[in-house]
Amino acid sequence: MIQNESNGTGFEFSSPRQTKFTDRVDVFCSDPNSESFDEIWTTETAVEHSNPGGTMLRNTFDGDIDELAAVIQTIRSAPEYNQHWEERFTWSWALWELYTRLNESVPVVLTTESSAALSWLGASTSGAFRERLRVSEQFREHYCSVVGHPTQGTTHETPIKTELDELFHAIQTLTKDDVAAEIKGPYGEFYRYLYGGNATAGGRTGSVKLVDTERVVRAYASGEANDAYDKPEKPEFWGGTYWENWKEAYADHVRTEIRQQFTLDDLSPEDIAPLFEAITTAEGSELSKPVATYVMGSQWGQYTWNDIVDHFTDNPVEASRALSLFFDDSYSVVNRLDAFKEHTIHLTETEDRSPGSIERMATSLLMFTDPEEHLGLPPARTKKFLNSKSTLPKYESGFRPQQYRAIIGPLRELRDKIQYQVRECGSDNAVTMLDVHSMIWIYGGEGEPTSDDI
Repeated sequence: MIQNESNGTGFEFSSPRQTKFTDRVDVFCSDPNSESFDEIWTTETAVEHSNPGGTMLRNTFDGDIDELAAVIQTIRSAPEYNQHWEERFTWSWALWELYTRLNESVPVVLTTESSAALSWLGASTSGAFRERLRVSEQFREHYCSVVGHPTQGTTHETPIKTELDELFHAIQTLTKDDVAAEIKGPYGEFYRYLYGGNATAGGRTGSVKLVDTERVVRAYASGEANDAYDKPEKPEFWGGTYWENWKEAYADHVRTEIRQQFTLDDLSPEDIAPLFEAITTAEGSELSKPVATYVMGSQWGQYTWNDIVDHFTDNPVEASRALSLFFDDSYSVVNRLDAFKEHTIHLTETEDRSPGSIERMATSLLMFTDPEEHLGLPPARTKKFLNSKSTLPKYESGFRPQQYRAIIGPLRELRDKIQYQVRECGSDNAVTMLDVHSMIWIYGGEGEPTSDDI
């Protein structure tokens, strides 16, 4: 197909993304300014254009615009990848795309798009830069042995590196409608294969709504209005044997102690160790076990928490930049979670450290620092609740910032419904996302309330 066609559905070789990217880098490096840099970081040139946006990438770079241009020139001509570059860029994937696109000695482009496409093709990638690059280079060798270099000798000849970049883009972005329109065409065999690709597969969140929540909202509101989730137990209410109000005490501790001691969106390297010491204390929350055990739900979850704390405290410069962005609510929640994910996901290489546990810690930190707006996600119980009570096609396991963005709006609406019902029960108790968390937790253990619970 690409031997005969320069452009088509899902690929473009007359003016490929790779060429646009390098041309715009030339313009930026010849006259460094914010406008020309932002032209590099657009949807038509860079996969990571929103991870982060150009402005955020510039603002989080450790240096001014001229230094950024100088580092890019160094990256472009470097004989090999230098891990010290990561100290200047908060966003690893952005750095990896810069390096692999610009450096001619690197035979593949490394992006989240290529990683996801390779996973779908059966060449799973994970870990740090060199491991991901190794898997990508192995796939390139397989591609060359099976396909060769299809554009070679054509009027639109491009490097194999660009051919693979366009292939991965097609796998990740073509929709069912795109593919269906091509299946009966001359290249139907190729597009028929892509019909099961990532972009056409189920699981896209779309517009999520909650359904059939009236009974569970009324049951929880009745318990909350009667202080059933505090001590002592009140088993006559739905979930009345659960002690859930520890969360409120801990959130108060975060608000009155931690936020007073630290400026969370402007952390210094010296803040990191005392910050996590303050976060993990049980003081003021009446907890009989370490905070991590309650927040993470199990001993295994606590191990993940401890690994993340150790990683951040061992790397305070990296941690201060990543966490300052993570706690900064002026950024989108996807960017904030992506920042946390990028700096911790490598820990899943350790046995029993799952991406879902890392997401649980990240979202829990969001919840306890902003309990009005955010929700910690206990993986199994959130999955049970949303698969039963939402239009989400399927709650996907793992660390998925886009999925969080899709569900958090409807869950905030659920918070408001609980608040209304609590007031209908004659109570003036304030409802926050901590209550949504408690309701999901109880639902995961107790299931649907009966008529006796309402």
